[in-house]
Amino acid sequence: GIGGCMPCACRIVRSGVTAEDWGGGLRMAAHNGRVEWLCFALNRLMEGASEKSVYETILMRDEEACSTVMHAANDTHSRLCGTTLRLLAQAVAFSTPNSADKREKVRDVLESEDDYGMFPALAAVSLSNSIAVAAFADLGARVWDNNNNVTSQNGITPAMKLGVIQSAEQSEDETLRKLLKTLQANTEERECCAYCGKTPRSRKKPLQACSRCGRAFYCDEKCQSRAYGKHKYVCTTASVSHDETWYSQNISMPKP
Repeated sequence: GIGGCMPCACRIVRSGVTAEDWGGGLRMAAHNGRVEWLCFALNRLMEGASEKSVYETILMRDEEACSTVMHAANDTHSRLCGTTLRLLAQAVAFSTPNSADKREKVRDVLESEDDYGMFPALAAVSLSNSIAVAAFADLGARVWDNNNNVTSQNGITPAMKLGVIQSAEQSEDETLRKLLKTLQANTEERECCAYCGKTPRSRKKPLQACSRCGRAFYCDEKCQSRAYGKHKYVCTTASVSHDETWYSQNISMPKP
């Protein structure tokens, strides 16, 4: 159930915990913004508590074909969905030994569509969940795959998906509208500033890559500085010691 204690799916003190239990626990934690549950489960998975890897467990789906990332995209109440998404992406990258595979595996989990053909980022846009949208934009997620954007088995057409974006573009939320530019650039595989969403064409100057990871691009040092508070969670060599202290003081270990 949902409460202050550890979900039954993650009670490792009991025998018979299966890979499906770990998958269910992750989805429950992501849907309810329970970062402490999520961190506990991810750490145990990285320690080999399940026969399935972190990557495989995050991709597991429920009866509605929703993955852990989709559940995070639908978390509109905790205000921690952005943290959840960054933790999931970082866990996949950290637990993938081959550096050449990291980007593709992170993209796989961020773009795990449901039976309606909805990518999690598009679901977040449809819900005006700007916190989740910001995380998806920062992580390089797309709203659909341009090479495979077809009508789903449930009848959701590319035009319907485009309608979701067009509706969000009319939003009064200026932050959401700015984030949409980054998502659209991600979808079109265009380089854009990871903070403000501007492209080299719109600003007539080349973007500057992050010197630490080389994956994020910015207009200038000002945009990079403003984005770093979130980017450090996905920048492979960034130090987050300050935040580790915060977590140790504010998030307690779940008790079975």
